[in-house]
Amino acid sequence: MAKSGRLQPTDMVWRDGMPQWVMADSIGDLFPAPVTPAQTPYQPYPSQVLPYYGVPPVPAKPTSITVLGIIGIVLAALGLCGVLFASINPVLNKVQDPVYRLYMAISSGIGGILVLVQLIACIACLNLKEWGRKLLVAWAMAQLVLMLIGVPLNLFWVIPKITLPMLAADPNMQRLGWGDSFVYASTFAGMAFGCIYPIFALVWMRRQHVVNAFAKAV
Repeated sequence: MAKSGRLQPTDMVWRDGMPQWVMADSIGDLFPAPVTPAQTPYQPYPSQVLPYYGVPPVPAKPTSITVLGIIGIVLAALGLCGVLFASINPVLNKVQDPVYRLYMAISSGIGGILVLVQLIACIACLNLKEWGRKLLVAWAMAQLVLMLIGVPLNLFWVIPKITLPMLAADPNMQRLGWGDSFVYASTFAGMAFGCIYPIFALVWMRRQHVVNAFAKAV
């Protein structure tokens, strides 16, 4: 009856051998103690495990970096050839002016150093090295500054004092018919052409998407 619920703990019960009626819950074998469920130990929520997909993908390199790097390497190689040619040019070696010879020695030395810096910076940029990007920017600034210095030097000293008298005294140059206008035009055309790559490198290597590409590759 207790198991079926018909007998409550507060009901009065009696059986043989008992002197009087008692409450049902005083008889231990009628209502066994409820089974307490075992306490489950606390377990913290497991941390999220992300699936492993292998080596993270390498960030895409902007095309502009590849183009500037390859063009810079080609121009640096041509620049090295130009520095070597200037050092052995027989026409220039005939000039006896000591100031001009000193000017050419300094120019060739600085030019050779800048060409090597350009070559190293472009190779590093092709490999997305951040220091290569900064080096190329610094090279471009130095190159443009030297170009600005070279304009008045060529305009007021090298061309009128050295180049034109040298051409006038050389019969082979006279047969070519190179006049003053041609010398000035060709000199400044070459300097203008030489400014194109440094300007592009200076502007492009500081664009935000290019900077981000180098930063992600670190």
